[in-house]
Amino acid sequence: MQEQPDLQNDKKEPVLHSEYLAHLRKYISHFNETSEFRSTLENYQKEINILSSLNFDPVIQILEETYSPKNRGKKRREPVCMLRSLFLMTLIREKSITKWVGKTRSFGYFFGILAGFNFNDTPGVGTYYDFFNRLIDSPFSPYTRGQTRRSQHNAKEFERNLGSESDAKKEDRNPNHTKSEKLANELLADASKPREPGFNTILEDMLFLLAIKPSIETGMITELDNIVVTGDGSIMQTASSRYGKTTCECRKKGDYKCGHSRIYSSRTAQICYDHHHNSFVFGDRYYHLIITQNGHDFPIHAHCRAVMKATIHCL
Repeated sequence: MQEQPDLQNDKKEPVLHSEYLAHLRKYISHFNETSEFRSTLENYQKEINILSSLNFDPVIQILEETYSPKNRGKKRREPVCMLRSLFLMTLIREKSITKWVGKTRSFGYFFGILAGFNFNDTPGVGTYYDFFNRLIDSPFSPYTRGQTRRSQHNAKEFERNLGSESDAKKEDRNPNHTKSEKLANELLADASKPREPGFNTILEDMLFLLAIKPSIETGMITELDNIVVTGDGSIMQTASSRYGKTTCECRKKGDYKCGHSRIYSSRTAQICYDHHHNSFVFGDRYYHLIITQNGHDFPIHAHCRAVMKATIHCL
């Protein structure tokens, strides 16, 4: 793609969906003369159609509440562009933030432009992790001395004994009740209670505003008085090592499989069997409730043990 001087001076990132569509039209018309750009457009037409149709306007206020209203310091990146960028990263199945930053700055900044950023001006790795921390710590509150934010707590190392935790988990299992029944009972019991503000609430609100509500309004989800809900689970692999750091001297004695506690960077991850890949992974179990209508599966509630434990611990 050729660099265009008149586009390099763009400063404002699009916020509203109408501004984002105008942003796409401007750049597509500007670069569409090059064969490389047209080829890239054809290869990622599906992603372009999805992002053009997905309106992030309903969650702008939620994202704004993760930032200080005083608007001091260095000019921020538009949070809606950050969220759209992460969504695009998921669409193209990129798992590494570092690699994703590289991709947004290659291909003539195609992915950066598609996310809503301006030409030759995309965020770095640290900006993405700052955005993660803001979501985890939301809603914004001024820092007080001695306070430990959720994001700071998650970044700590934890002394754990996976064997003891696994045994305790087995004792808590009830063979007479499924995971779906247990989760449904928890949701029904808390139906009349106000939700605690935080990361889990933000995820629930985003799922409702960006997916569930539009699906109902467009007629993809019907028969609201007669919905059949089913449960499905999976495993989210963590970047934390399953072996941890030793806290004993057993290795010096030749015992590499002792039962002593170890230090882990994840407070909740467990060694889980992944049926889909027929292998054991170190991660957290992810469970969601879905409804199936018109040939599509619609997730209506997500439940992750890691998110819940981290939130409860820091409240």
